[in-house]
Amino acid sequence: AGVKRAALALAAAAPLAAAAPTAALDELTAAPLLRADGEASSSASGFASNALASLRGEGPAVGLTMFERAVLPAERAAGEYPLTLALLRLVEALLSSGAGPAPAMTPLLQHALVEVLTQHGAWRYRRHADRWEMHAAVVRALTSALAPRPGPANAARRAAVAGFVARDAGAVAAALAPLALDAAALRSMHEEGAWRASEVAAAEDAVAATLSVLPALLRALEVNAATSATAFASGRLDSNPAVEPLGGGALARALLVEAPWGGPPLAAAVASYAAYPYAAACCPLVLPALAALCAAAPAEPPLACALPLLAPRNSKRLGGGFGSALLLLGKEDERLSASDVLDARAAVVRALAPAMARADPDLACAAAAFLTAAAERQPMLAESLLLPARLAFKRGGHEPGEGSDSESDEPVAPSALDSIWDSLGEAKATRASNPRALAGTTRATAALYAGGRALSGAVDVLRSRPEELVTRLEQCLEPSDTDDATDDDDDETEAHRLAAEANALAVLASETLAARRGGDVETSAVGAAIKRWCVVEGRESVLLRWVRRWTKPRRAAGVFAAARSRAHAVALRAAAYAERAAATRAAAGFGASPSHDDAASLPDATLETNALASGRALLSHAAAVELLAQSADISGNVDRVAVLEAVAAAAESSAAAANGSARRSLNDPVGRVLDAARELRLERAILAPPPPGLWTDGAPEYGGDFLWDASWVERATGGGECAGEDVGWGAPEGPLAKPGREAAAALRVAGRVASRASAQLAALSSAVDLLAAAAGPSVADPRDFCLASALDDVPQDLRGSLFHEKPAELLSSWSVHERAAAARAALGAFDDALEASDEEGAEHFAALAAELADAVALLVRVWASAVDTDDPPESSEAFEMARATARAAARALSRRGDGVAAGSAQTTAAGAVFARPLLSATTAAIRAWRITAEATAPTARLVEGAELGQRLLPLMHMLCAAAATPFGGQDGALALGLLHEMCDGMLSPSALAGAAKQGAPFLPPLVPPRRRHTSDRGAGKPTRRNGEHVSAGFDPDDAAARGSFRTDEFASLGVHSFVSLPFAEFMDDAPVTALQPFLDAANADAAARADANRAAKDASKRALELDNDHGVHSGGVEVPAALALCLHLARHPEGADALRRANLLERLGVLCEQLSDNHHGENGYGEYAYDPATAYRLALRVAATLAGAAEGSGVEAGELRDALVAFATGGSLPNRLENALRPCEITTDSLSEAEASAGFFHAVASVGEASWQITAPKRRARARAAATEFLQWVANPPSRRGAACAPRTDRERFAASSPARVGCATGWFHCLYVGSSSVGSAAIAAAVAASSDASMGNKHSEALAARLYATAARCAAFLASFPRKDTQTWVGAEALEALERQAVQIKLEVARRMDAGVVTDQDDQAFGNALVNIAEALTQATAALGRLEDGETNPRDENVDERFSGNGTGKLSSSFSLITQMSWRATPATPALR
Repeated sequence: AGVKRAALALAAAAPLAAAAPTAALDELTAAPLLRADGEASSSASGFASNALASLRGEGPAVGLTMFERAVLPAERAAGEYPLTLALLRLVEALLSSGAGPAPAMTPLLQHALVEVLTQHGAWRYRRHADRWEMHAAVVRALTSALAPRPGPANAARRAAVAGFVARDAGAVAAALAPLALDAAALRSMHEEGAWRASEVAAAEDAVAATLSVLPALLRALEVNAATSATAFASGRLDSNPAVEPLGGGALARALLVEAPWGGPPLAAAVASYAAYPYAAACCPLVLPALAALCAAAPAEPPLACALPLLAPRNSKRLGGGFGSALLLLGKEDERLSASDVLDARAAVVRALAPAMARADPDLACAAAAFLTAAAERQPMLAESLLLPARLAFKRGGHEPGEGSDSESDEPVAPSALDSIWDSLGEAKATRASNPRALAGTTRATAALYAGGRALSGAVDVLRSRPEELVTRLEQCLEPSDTDDATDDDDDETEAHRLAAEANALAVLASETLAARRGGDVETSAVGAAIKRWCVVEGRESVLLRWVRRWTKPRRAAGVFAAARSRAHAVALRAAAYAERAAATRAAAGFGASPSHDDAASLPDATLETNALASGRALLSHAAAVELLAQSADISGNVDRVAVLEAVAAAAESSAAAANGSARRSLNDPVGRVLDAARELRLERAILAPPPPGLWTDGAPEYGGDFLWDASWVERATGGGECAGEDVGWGAPEGPLAKPGREAAAALRVAGRVASRASAQLAALSSAVDLLAAAAGPSVADPRDFCLASALDDVPQDLRGSLFHEKPAELLSSWSVHERAAAARAALGAFDDALEASDEEGAEHFAALAAELADAVALLVRVWASAVDTDDPPESSEAFEMARATARAAARALSRRGDGVAAGSAQTTAAGAVFARPLLSATTAAIRAWRITAEATAPTARLVEGAELGQRLLPLMHMLCAAAATPFGGQDGALALGLLHEMCDGMLSPSALAGAAKQGAPFLPPLVPPRRRHTSDRGAGKPTRRNGEHVSAGFDPDDAAARGSFRTDEFASLGVHSFVSLPFAEFMDDAPVTALQPFLDAANADAAARADANRAAKDASKRALELDNDHGVHSGGVEVPAALALCLHLARHPEGADALRRANLLERLGVLCEQLSDNHHGENGYGEYAYDPATAYRLALRVAATLAGAAEGSGVEAGELRDALVAFATGGSLPNRLENALRPCEITTDSLSEAEASAGFFHAVASVGEASWQITAPKRRARARAAATEFLQWVANPPSRRGAACAPRTDRERFAASSPARVGCATGWFHCLYVGSSSVGSAAIAAAVAASSDASMGNKHSEALAARLYATAARCAAFLASFPRKDTQTWVGAEALEALERQAVQIKLEVARRMDAGVVTDQDDQAFGNALVNIAEALTQATAALGRLEDGETNPRDENVDERFSGNGTGKLSSSFSLITQMSWRATPATPALR
């Protein structure tokens, strides 16, 4: 009788504990029945005693002495356990009310786990059902202990409980005991009759409780594993923890290997309940448990080995693929019929079917989450669910087993792949009625594509019907007949629709990449669909309409600020309530009855603890001093409660304002305290983490609880719905109920807005991937053509073009006006998102703005590619686009706090996210404008360029800083390229020179190239684009290496920062003692971040050391980009002066010396980040161009001449310069280097001949000898046998197969044609050409011959620049006459072919004009050299170079190759900027 009375008392205490957990726990643990005294019971297993040491906390003892010594023996003797059941319900109520971290809870929790959970299976029971009732009660308490709650103390308690249960064999066996009955056994018990009804019902409840605890337990173990891995990485753990959450403990063995009592693993029993017919609650619980098991189980052995019930039943071995080695275990009795066997696989398939999505959407989503988890973590299990599929056999017009005599043709049961296919077939209707289910189906489909080769069989089945697949995926997108106006109020529904679109777009992007790899992308089904989307129907095309939908952000001004203010109000009112209750209890004394309701504790102990600590922290802030002083009475006693309530009322007023962020006057003391609350982020006292979702990563689902657990706020304040009837009366609505409901409503509104933003972010990311895949690699990842043209001669088919392949490929039917509209829409959306990100609490808009910047970059490049089509943009439209992109870049990167303001050269991480795509878009738009502006008047072009330059001028210092960053990689090259554009007709080079004078260097270290195994800095967003391949969404072949498919952008939003760190990190030192648990966790997180940063720096340093070949630091593509900028600046006096101040010639000499080392050329260019030979030639041209600034008699000119001579005579560089004029073979590279070397010799001799003679007379003589030998060799071409010049690259081979542009047959044109072709065909062609106007040669041999004569012209100009002849370097009259004769013949032949109409193409005519210029330059140079050798002097005071560098047709500018400057690369005249 005494036990029953005590049980009634404890049963009555459970609802009281739910209403006031702190007070109830203090009162109950002081009673003799629950008083902790003595040590732990000796009946616990050995590991349990040690594991529960982490549960003891601050309590002095752990055992419930009276319970263990008196109550349990009496209950065991009677076989009834009313007091233990009441105690378990009390523990569950206390844990549900947030009292878990309290030290007084440790004895209660230990008793429940050690004495009850691990021992109750051996107790005596009067009824069989009592055992299952006991198990359900203790497991429900365990589930409450594992529930995620705010605060580090709750997390520590949860981790300790999970670790104990997972590692102790006795705890595992007891917790999973109901799984000894699989679904078939429990069904047999149910069918035995009514006499076992109570036992079966209790067993079903126990099974449901066990299935419910598995996801919480496994997720807690995942968190433990992640925390341990982080601690090991930071050096705070000596041993490396297991990578898998389950590891190799008792729980892993029981679930995956063998049951604790022997027999099959318990995972099979879990799966069997998916088909249990009598308890409707089992299947919804089974699927989340299986999904969590997939996420936590190790990769080896595969989970499919423990789940034979989910394999196909009509074959003993699975079909081909990764799971082909799995033998199925036929456990069922052969005497059972098919209807007697519980088919768990069929139950999962039915849950994925469209009918289930209509009947039970939650179950359908759980099934999709399970299949997604299996595809991402356990591909063999996913394959067993997906294959064989009926879909694979329907192509023949009949089902398997119909119309076939094959013995192997058996009826194939529907598979998960068939259900997915059917669900996609109803996508349009599901999108309208149940978008959440459609989002789950599409995510599972995307996970199949991300499964790589392991799931390639299932993907191939889907791809076997390409047209239907694309049509069904297209139905997941917004219908074309939908009204433009969307329902902005239903953010949750729109979030699920956008999520479905994101998944569908990712699959379409993968299909596009697969078609591209197959070589038939334009004729594929996805290619036809994309082309159809580009067609304008009505006002605009479907694609443009979708782009507007994916890019336009939804502004919700004040929503997040209002939610934050509401959270402040609740936290402060809770703090005031807790302060008053603590004071009242202290005044009344222990055990006294409270005089009024305000003395009771809050409905949640965690809220009470956090609120009390946050209130004390706020009142310790300096801003609260004045307000506290005003609240003091005559005796000096401060009314802390009144202060907190006043600030809470101010927070409620701020939340009720129109924008949710109304600020009070600075002179208002209440306003200052409220600002201090914002600064301290007191809202973290009540903001609980969102409940984990169904998916593998545990990310929350879209909806009101997406950001925070708003339901917990309602429950914690006493205004939420009660969990059960026996608990409801104990939690009456208190003073915090109304503000709690208001805060929860505000949090839900903010969560729905953030859900839509997150889904839109995912959809936009997938859309960018699809557009990039459709546009092709030449547009998605374009080559830097400005840099290429500066490095060396660009092949003819690339000149005047932004993209070297078919522009925009699948988007070629998208009109230029539609492309411009899409780019402008993205630019406008980016501006809106950037402005919205400044609002309080709207950090997710910053992530959306970053993705929109990528969309802007891609859409602008797609628009710019139209310059290569028959419908190019107008010049005015191109200028508007360039101006818009320049304005967006300057605005985003010059924002206060995010970039360059008032001449600052530093950017934050947020600004750096925008920098790369915006600068890329600006560069592409400017280059498109330059091409389209060639047909406009020079004055208009000058005015437009000046306006663009002024818009970009605020970025000058930032660009200089980025350009000068050592080893800047792609980012540095981008900054240098934009500086190049700005200095080319937009701004005077004096602007860059002025920035350099102000201490803003713009040149990075000029170092040799690094090997490609080291990744370049600033290579772009991970998994976005790499080399020629555009990672559109994912690639099935390498998705496993990159991880699971990313559809949910919650981790990148930034809004979760409200709850990711304890708020004590932002507080002063005064309240540290009160918030020590929070501060300890903050310090731990800060230490982990610091350790991670140090590890990253050490890894970067080690990578740099590995990259340090031969003791020389190496660079990337920023080096040739810097050389290209220097080449442009050297042509202007201000730029040349800036380069002189930067000591460029000395740095160029060191670079050329390092590039001349043999190890940079022994393995070819492909091994290095940039071509060392091309960079070497570019460096020579920069030095030769700088020689023009050395003319004159000033001190600076003299220093520059000395540096130039030192450059030409230092180290081993002279040997390479001389050897370049003695080429061993005729190739494009050898002749390019020969021309650059001859031009450099000419520049040095023109300005520093005397210094050269004094410094290194032998070097000078050898240089003249090398030039003489080259001229003598060119003067005598081997016309009969020809000269070998076989093409080396694919481009050269293509040129060799193309007819010549002009077809000259003079001298080396004939020789090289003979050397590049077969002897017979060359001889016949030569004979025909000699007697007719037919063209001779090909593009390859013709270009080599032109380059050969250009080098000869430079050598002749070099020798003619000396003041007197040298008998040791005598070319001879015969050789000079031969050269002049060949030049005259070239001019005459070109003129004859042009007059005859043989050369009609514009590019061919431009090449003919280039040949005329080369011949004219060669004629003038050989004539001058002949006069010098005849004894005429060449006085140095005369400007000899005017003959070769003036405005005549035979100019020999040192900045360009003769082929480049005089050929088809026509540059319109631009008025000089003064």
